[in-house]
Amino acid sequence: MNINQQRQENRQDFQIDQNEQNINRLRKKTKELSDGFDALSQSASVSQTDIASLKTDVATAKSDIAELKSLGSATEEKIELGSYDCYKTKDRIYRDTCWLPRPIGFVAESGKMFKFRVKFDAVSSFTTTITSTAKITFDEEEIYSDTKEIPAGGTHAMDFEYITSSERAGHKLIIELRNTETPARRTNCCIPEFLTVELWGTNVQFVSRNYDFCVIPAGNNVVMTTMAYNNKTPYFSMQAADENLSLEENAFQTARLNGYRDYNVALPFVCHTFDETQNKVVFSDKPSIIAHNMQTDETNSRIVFYNNIEASNDVVAPNGITFIESFVSRPIMCTSENISSSGIFYPDFINIHESGCMFMKHHNSANFLLHDSDDTKENFDCCGVLRLDNFDISSIFYGVTTRQNGTSFLWSLNWQGYSSHPQQLELGFGTHPNAYLMENGQIFVFLRVGKNIKKLTINIDPVTKIYSISNTEIIPDCQEYWLTPNGTHFERVGNKINFYLANSSTPTKTLTMFC
Repeated sequence: MNINQQRQENRQDFQIDQNEQNINRLRKKTKELSDGFDALSQSASVSQTDIASLKTDVATAKSDIAELKSLGSATEEKIELGSYDCYKTKDRIYRDTCWLPRPIGFVAESGKMFKFRVKFDAVSSFTTTITSTAKITFDEEEIYSDTKEIPAGGTHAMDFEYITSSERAGHKLIIELRNTETPARRTNCCIPEFLTVELWGTNVQFVSRNYDFCVIPAGNNVVMTTMAYNNKTPYFSMQAADENLSLEENAFQTARLNGYRDYNVALPFVCHTFDETQNKVVFSDKPSIIAHNMQTDETNSRIVFYNNIEASNDVVAPNGITFIESFVSRPIMCTSENISSSGIFYPDFINIHESGCMFMKHHNSANFLLHDSDDTKENFDCCGVLRLDNFDISSIFYGVTTRQNGTSFLWSLNWQGYSSHPQQLELGFGTHPNAYLMENGQIFVFLRVGKNIKKLTINIDPVTKIYSISNTEIIPDCQEYWLTPNGTHFERVGNKINFYLANSSTPTKTLTMFC
């Protein structure tokens, strides 16, 4: 059986599966069908007549759905399936011969049919015709390959739809675009402005984040990064978390990275020192960023960090590398352990390697985390627990990790007695984690579940240091949630980022995203 025949059979199976799911809704539209179902439910046995009637109902349902499809493809895709989710990114991690964005993870209900669509228009900047190959790998299997001759300034347009089912809950897409040209040291490329992945099915949700906006607390300030504005590099800003905070373009800055490709995936962090006389963490008043890119002469992607960036558009050199071939890097809680005996600041990050293994970078060295777990290679997203407490002395790090199947868990690590077997607390299903240590010693964890946010309150026993979930709350109609200083917070609602002052239910500032 060739691939086209297989795709056609998958499409037919998918439509039948979805038609059956819609029968109940279609039957409710007519009293005759409702009465028929009542009779069937009360009957001790199903007669051949009832079965024939049910077949007629199914045929009617198929006819109705065919009518819906005739209204147009957009209506078809929204009506046919029970759920819909979308991932859109400006991810431009490339060198001359290769565009290779971060892996994309999502979940779908086990055993149910689901569909995804991958779409981009890659524009070549080469002055001659090139040969370009787009490839998609789904759960370690290549499912798509398309080679085209692209004229100077031409476009490689890709629009691919795939229908399947799986007993697995978590799935991974690798999307790449390669050409056969000789590397020309940052001269030309063939990359898209946007990559869009759409997903339909039962209980579908992306594990990957767009990373088009991120914010972290830094004392009384916040550090933000965004790709909302039309610039090939990300914007970042450090501001006070108060009524004067601005989300306007002129409140952000950019920087050029020395020795690296232009980057457009960045996350915020902040440098700090530790005042031993007060036993307090003291934060820098300058922003720092984590950038995803490729070095000029290397084919491997890497994540580098830049400390205390001064002015906009400065050419800055990296202060260090978190990991080569990692696709996630997030800052972890600022502690006294970040500072070496020589007084040098070493930022700490949690990193997830392309293999799915998780590391912590501490004192400029890489250390395995959770490598004794059965699912050591199933990590797909993470965050460090950040501080909104009194910033006193501490050597304990906390983090939240999300597996490929969408299950998250909290873990802790005492660096003074380092062990790769930290305590773990299962948090259930939930993606896009953000977590914070509060002044009362509790930890707040925010996880996306469908269109809502699940807020978990974690209590830590002061004697045993064992932690447990004390409360669960649902924040409706919100897809990501960030706590910030002075009682403020940010919310992602659809394609908008909203900033709220303390005790306010109305946002004071709003930033519209490209997705």
